[in-house]
Amino acid sequence: GAEGLSRAEVDLLKSRKRLTTRIMGLGEKRAWRLALSTFRGSSESLKDVYSYTATMTACARWGLVDEAVGLYEEMKDKGIRPTVVTFGTLFGGCAFAPDGEGLTVLSMLFKEMEEEGIEPVLKCYKGALLTYVKGGEYDKAREVLKKMGEKAEEGPGPGVFKTVLSLLASRGSVDEMLRWMGVMRERGYTVDVVGYTALLTAYARAERFDDAATVLEVMKNNGVDPNAVTYNALLTALERTKMYEKAMEVVKEIPKEIAEKDSFLNRTMYRLTQLAQGKPYSDQDYNKAATEDRLARKKPKADAPRPKNQAVANSQKAGPQSGANDSKDAPRSTSRTTLDDSSRSETRSSRMKSTSTDRRADKISLPQNPELKDFEEYLGKLEIARPALWKQALEALYSMRSKGVEPSVEAYRLTIVACCKVGQLEKAKELISEMKIAGLEPTRSIYHAIMKAVGRSSNDEEAMKLLAEMRSNNMIIDRLTYRALITSFARAKNFDIAFKYKAQLDAENYEEGDTGTYAVLLEMLAREGRLQEAQRMAKEVEEKNVKMNNVLQRSLDELQAATKKLEKKITGE
Repeated sequence: GAEGLSRAEVDLLKSRKRLTTRIMGLGEKRAWRLALSTFRGSSESLKDVYSYTATMTACARWGLVDEAVGLYEEMKDKGIRPTVVTFGTLFGGCAFAPDGEGLTVLSMLFKEMEEEGIEPVLKCYKGALLTYVKGGEYDKAREVLKKMGEKAEEGPGPGVFKTVLSLLASRGSVDEMLRWMGVMRERGYTVDVVGYTALLTAYARAERFDDAATVLEVMKNNGVDPNAVTYNALLTALERTKMYEKAMEVVKEIPKEIAEKDSFLNRTMYRLTQLAQGKPYSDQDYNKAATEDRLARKKPKADAPRPKNQAVANSQKAGPQSGANDSKDAPRSTSRTTLDDSSRSETRSSRMKSTSTDRRADKISLPQNPELKDFEEYLGKLEIARPALWKQALEALYSMRSKGVEPSVEAYRLTIVACCKVGQLEKAKELISEMKIAGLEPTRSIYHAIMKAVGRSSNDEEAMKLLAEMRSNNMIIDRLTYRALITSFARAKNFDIAFKYKAQLDAENYEEGDTGTYAVLLEMLAREGRLQEAQRMAKEVEEKNVKMNNVLQRSLDELQAATKKLEKKITGE
């Protein structure tokens, strides 16, 4: 394609391509500030429609529609004509923008395309559709849907409808959701568990709790199995209206395998059980009860006959340190709670005397024909490795489908935690996006893992976006959520942000303070010599009657020692 061009012109084209490639790479990593500064710092001769579009894309992915439109207008002022890809990027930016902000841009974009003689493609219509839904312009959204059907025979796919239903659920627009579900059925698409869960959530937001309970029955009648997110949304709705008897009926219907795999649902079930019996609930009681339950399930039955085989003989020869988990004949649990704790138990007991090489990748392997439980156990071992073997975890996750195994929420969770432990924050966020595309809802523990990584990097802007995303997904934000943020920012020595989130936690008016939060704050403040603030925290511990444990007591003792040391230094003793 370089025929007839001079050497200087060829070099210029190559330089332009390198600039565009670099900006696209930064955009894929969601580093929009770096992408924008790279573009601004480049020579004017290198800026063409492709580099402009790549920079717009980097901004649009963050919903920075004003910045993207500014680049578009700058490009036009320089006489550079936009392409259909440019417009597709701008429409997508409108969809990512906060509610209402993209509406004012849409009419301008359609007019600009008409003036340029460019026909909108499906990507443009999709961005417009989602923007209208977010802004509450439902009639215009249906008009766009009609145009999408005229543009392509198949029209929008089921993924577009799922996104629309999720947006409507966040707004509590129940009647509009029912209309869109009817359109889905007319187009031959079935409403799956994601759609029904969104409808149930919308009923709960609209405080139509009886209708929310009815959705569960409708799902089952239509052959759709509820998942953990569905049950948790329904139980939360029933808890708000104190319909504890109805909640207990739902709890009894929840399959054991679903409850055991989702710790958030498990906690909700325990809380409702306590409230239904007229008992108070606390996180400490739940953690104690969950630990006792896991230990009881791991304890072998007294009347169980001992198998007479070589594996048992070998374990007996190995001595008392070889437990039931070391036997090849021991059953493997698919429960997330059991899996996590069995891994920890193995780490604390049999692995305690082993060398660090036991945690290397060459010591961790999959069987020949792995099943889901094998992948989850393998990913669990990669996640607890030191450092976490995140690359191997990604390879295992992406190889699951090729081996005929559909990745589960637990598989994604373990991989995301492994990425967060080594600071691979962007990769962790990409995995969350992949989960949503696959129809899997990220759990609260996944968001907590990312929040800890965000706190360690002192990225307050990203932390606020995570909180907003949790709220939009109707997730409960409680002391555990704030603890993840406060402690991670404190460990990064960013106390101003840590105190900001502590103020938000205090505003929730919990009757007692969070033990883990105070322990970390006291430890880090004392270590950094900020003794006045640490003394104020210690006073709050006393006033709020915070439950004492060994960690908090050790932090208080360290503060007392640091205070005495400072007093001796001042008095010259």
